[in-house]
Amino acid sequence: MSTDTDIVVLNRKKGSIKGQLTKLHTFISQKENKSETVITTHLEILSRTSTKFEKLRNEFYRTVPDDDFEEVESSLSEIEDDIFQIEVSLKSLLYELRLNTSDSNSSDAKSIDKTVSIKLPEIPLPMFNGKIEEWNSFKQQFLNLINDNPNLTENQKCYYLRSCLRNEAKSIETSEDNYQSLLKALEERFENKRIIVDTHIKNIINHEKIVHESAKDLRKLLDNIHKNLRALKVLKYNRNDLSNVLLINIILQKLDRETRKQFELSLVDNEVPDFKMNFWNSWKEDIKF
Repeated sequence: MSTDTDIVVLNRKKGSIKGQLTKLHTFISQKENKSETVITTHLEILSRTSTKFEKLRNEFYRTVPDDDFEEVESSLSEIEDDIFQIEVSLKSLLYELRLNTSDSNSSDAKSIDKTVSIKLPEIPLPMFNGKIEEWNSFKQQFLNLINDNPNLTENQKCYYLRSCLRNEAKSIETSEDNYQSLLKALEERFENKRIIVDTHIKNIINHEKIVHESAKDLRKLLDNIHKNLRALKVLKYNRNDLSNVLLINIILQKLDRETRKQFELSLVDNEVPDFKMNFWNSWKEDIKF
């Protein structure tokens, strides 16, 4: 049972994380030159902050009451998006710094457009293996790191884009062998909102049934449900009373016999339970985050 004190402590932790992210934003916006060591250090700070955030999210999920869940979930999603944007910005700064350093060390290079040896950047580029639900995230990262970099030629951008593709995405055919043609072909193939929405729904419906009582499998089910619901929310598909009832039914069909029995015994009346984190109250103490 959560208390007001518990919520106050969690909100203070959340405020501390938001304060750290604000400092990172300030660093990114500063105009003075930044060294590779300093940027890398800030990436490490972001990584530690992200780890703290994930732990805090799970604490909120175990503590927050039903009436406050929607507001808390929205606030946590904003922080998650902020962490992602900061990571992209820091990696972009690091990539540009390394590229400029490489250019300045080339005494006989007249410009970046002439005879530049193609070399993968030291900073890892995002990979895309053809999973349509991952396209939007990949595209946003790639555009920030490569597409929006004024120091790269079209040929270099095309090279980097091809190097990021795996599996099904790698086999995409283009009308012309250039960057814009390849990017357009990928957008036409994977930027399909209807299919993306359908994929997230299938990820929920087709999650494998739990055979035996297992905290690990229950946690995987929970993570899968909320991961896909958050993605659908980004696409402007919010839950309502009808979808909540359908979700509850789908989830109950995925539970093993003992876990479902525990859930049924936890119900105190004949009302349909709300699909909020407290929907998991009957067994959530057994889930170790």
